[in-house]
Amino acid sequence: PTTNPFSAPHKVGIFVSYRRADSAGYAERLVDKLKSAFGDQVFFDVDSIRPGANFHDVINETLAKCGAVVLLIGKRWLERNESSPSFGDSQDVITQEVQSTLDLKIPILPVLVDGASMPGEAVLPERFQGISSLNAMELRHMSFDRDADAVSEHLANVLGGAKATAIEKTLLKLYGPFLGSSFAGIYAGIVLFGAMGA
Repeated sequence: PTTNPFSAPHKVGIFVSYRRADSAGYAERLVDKLKSAFGDQVFFDVDSIRPGANFHDVINETLAKCGAVVLLIGKRWLERNESSPSFGDSQDVITQEVQSTLDLKIPILPVLVDGASMPGEAVLPERFQGISSLNAMELRHMSFDRDADAVSEHLANVLGGAKATAIEKTLLKLYGPFLGSSFAGIYAGIVLFGAMGA
């Protein structure tokens, strides 16, 4: 069977991973921005997990549908108190999220929050040391909107740009303004054009 060149990417979900004690405020603002562009494709645990649902099962099921993971790293991302497991501990939720992401080979976009530095290999558990070599973006208080827009644009490229054919890109350029700024809306339009031409 012939593959439809207009079909949308299979995995277009975006998973936002963050520590509440480290970057919850920034995560909420970033998610609001991303949802304006990607709609319900953005997963954020506060409002995406139903009461009574198993957190770990939902996280793993959701990651399996995602095409990118935003990893928010603040100045306290590696710091934990005595009652909480540190990064690298199998009981740590962030560790579980990152491990599942690596197992599923989902692209990771590290986003450094308000002046945080990228953790070096020396401070990361061996199986996660590759994270230190990833190119990170910044999310700063003084330039939040501009930084968030840059993150959104990069995610659009990761989820769609890399898989878009030359024809798809032309359609996006020509008809994007009529379909709105929503990533989901634009790709729905591409699928519609593909169906019409099938």
